Amino acid sequence: MKRISCLLIFAVAAIAVLFSPAFAGDPKPPISAIPSAENAEKHWQVTDVYARADEWLKRLAAIDSYTTTICSRELIDGTLGDYRHIYMKFRPQPTSFYFYFLGPPWALGREAVYVENLRDGLVNFTFISDSRACFGLRALRPDSFLATHGLRCPMHKLNLRDLTEREISFLKEHEGNGPCTVRQFAGAKINDRLCTVIQVTQDGGKEPFMLRIFADDVLQLPVRFELHLLDGKEHKPELLEEYTFLDINPDAKLTDLDFDMRNPRYGWHRLKVFPASPPDSTPPPAVAREKIAASESCNCGRRWLRRRR
Repeated sequence: MKRISCLLIFAVAAIAVLFSPAFAGDPKPPISAIPSAENAEKHWQVTDVYARADEWLKRLAAIDSYTTTICSRELIDGTLGDYRHIYMKFRPQPTSFYFYFLGPPWALGREAVYVENLRDGLVNFTFISDSRACFGLRALRPDSFLATHGLRCPMHKLNLRDLTEREISFLKEHEGNGPCTVRQFAGAKINDRLCTVIQVTQDGGKEPFMLRIFADDVLQLPVRFELHLLDGKEHKPELLEEYTFLDINPDAKLTDLDFDMRNPRYGWHRLKVFPASPPDSTPPPAVAREKIAASESCNCGRRWLRRRR
């Protein structure tokens, strides 16, 4: 009887999350201006793209840590998946990340934390539901089948540095398949921030493609990656993957506690899986916005799912 009551409460909470205002409206990334032929600069070469990428990587190497919200979508097994929205804290040295899933609704509240060469190199997760409890726990290797299933880009590679290197490697692998047309577009906007778009198109070869990289004009960093396959005789673009990085804060000044499962703001602490942080630990950064998205009560106790900013 208790089990049935717990399942009913969980079902009601799941429905509340699904229809909550947090997911009202269009989940697409806020791109208000699309590149067009009128604002294109020609006479670019693929080598110019490599040079620009080297500049981005140098700027990223100078950033100690940053926070951002990732909006991504991928084509898996011929099906274009839902948009995923993830609040991320990232540190390049050592490679560390903390994820809090904001959407789609079925993933709201999931968390993941990873620090290179710590905790046996495992990514630790919390889940909304699990066969063992209302909140599940997992620890997986970042390149394992379960951690990468249904993803084109593994979680530990979902950051500005690795995605830039990934797209440049893709270009170098396909450069020999045929000539590439490179254009630069000015005036694109993401979240009302001006961006410059570099577009590389290869019409010939075995796998015709179109790659677009949006670079923020102020940050001088890549903030969106699009890869399309050119299908059919008309070479109609078919989206393969897109990753947009919103609200990037390059001055986040994150500490070890931001990548620690004992952080009192994280789900592992609320579940009392690990002891609380020592009193002398550096407190976590202030939360700019905190919204209770759902709550549930079961024999594990009362827990909250929060949106962190």
